[in-house]
Amino acid sequence: MDHPVFSVSAFKRAARYSDSLRFKGTFIQSPTEISQAADRALIEFASQRAVITVYVRGNACVDYAEYHDHLIYRSITRFIARRFRIRPLSRDRIVKGVIESLSDATPMYIIRRDIRKFYESIPTDSLKDRLVYDTTIPSAAREHLKCFFAQHCPGSIGIPRGIGLSAALSELYMESFDRAVKHLPGVYRYFRFADDILIFSYKPTELLEHALTRIVKEHGLTFNPIKSKTISIDVKFKKNMPPLPGQLEYLGYDFSFERTYGYANRMPRRIDVSIAAAKLNRLKSRLILSIKSFCRDGNFSLLHDRLRILTGNYRIPREAAEPNTPRRYVNAGIYYNYRYCGTYSNGMVATPGSGQRLKQLDGFYFSLVRGNGAPLAKALRAKATAGQLGRLRALSFHRGFTQRISVQLKSDRLREIKGVWRNV
Repeated sequence: MDHPVFSVSAFKRAARYSDSLRFKGTFIQSPTEISQAADRALIEFASQRAVITVYVRGNACVDYAEYHDHLIYRSITRFIARRFRIRPLSRDRIVKGVIESLSDATPMYIIRRDIRKFYESIPTDSLKDRLVYDTTIPSAAREHLKCFFAQHCPGSIGIPRGIGLSAALSELYMESFDRAVKHLPGVYRYFRFADDILIFSYKPTELLEHALTRIVKEHGLTFNPIKSKTISIDVKFKKNMPPLPGQLEYLGYDFSFERTYGYANRMPRRIDVSIAAAKLNRLKSRLILSIKSFCRDGNFSLLHDRLRILTGNYRIPREAAEPNTPRRYVNAGIYYNYRYCGTYSNGMVATPGSGQRLKQLDGFYFSLVRGNGAPLAKALRAKATAGQLGRLRALSFHRGFTQRISVQLKSDRLREIKGVWRNV
């Protein structure tokens, strides 16, 4: 009988197409290698695995050097997710829920919170007790979990970033937090995406905010005061009343609306959804880094592909990579990352897109590839030929979004393209 966690079929499901780039495809292409890795997982346990530490946006992230360790922890993660029914909402579902909630033309109160140093702050004692001594989890999987905790969580606080297992552990730990917040008086919509929290209440927030502070302390966590915000939509609309604008940033989007309720026709509130200013600044930084890289190495092909990816859309392989099965892809890029941009009226999207902000972003981009004033623009014009500059001028963020322009590139090329943006 196959082991429920470390079977050949489980390891096949844990394999990914992108693995072949780093591990030369031997595990994906060879059933023998998969079988050997599954057998090895049942008899070999190591409390000190070969670990690589990389830094992403200033945060230390763990990566394993040995491929079979990736397969082991991916399989354990899948089992834990099924065993404990861990089903976090996707970013798309949350954004749609936020739009629906804001559209309701009734008084409401919104609390925005962010957990400070989320992964580094999660207490681990309760997780160790819950997983290592749970006899419904196969003994071999529990042995690997012991090794994981011994290597990465020697104390009682903090789990490593960069591993899928850590995401599952954080969701498991936050179950009681989510349950406590949902049961607070007045809360009628609650969203959490990892450490980003958004709460809709029909009661004023003073008591609710005190209760939130108590709950987060009980769980050994703290809120980031810089990212904390409370919004009241409780002004009754009157004829000839001047606009009372409200704005909320969440999950890469800016939501703009009026902080009034009780319109004469009781129609849903109008919502303008656009790309968050912080995300636009990140795109600008990636533009600058791409051009600087070209000015150093003169590789125009790489620059052109980088800017095509930034201004357009692309597909990347998704999840399992079992031999002889069709590839599954996920779409990404300027449209697919921000597909819910637009103006929502009467509860439905009336004008899709994030036109004004993308046109402003195009203005910044064209100042670099067409202008003469900025030092970086001068450096680009000195390095590129007239024909190359013409190819760059043909690209546009606004057109990439509205026309859903797609770029087809291999996974190894995508990895090379994104290397220059690792910390942006």
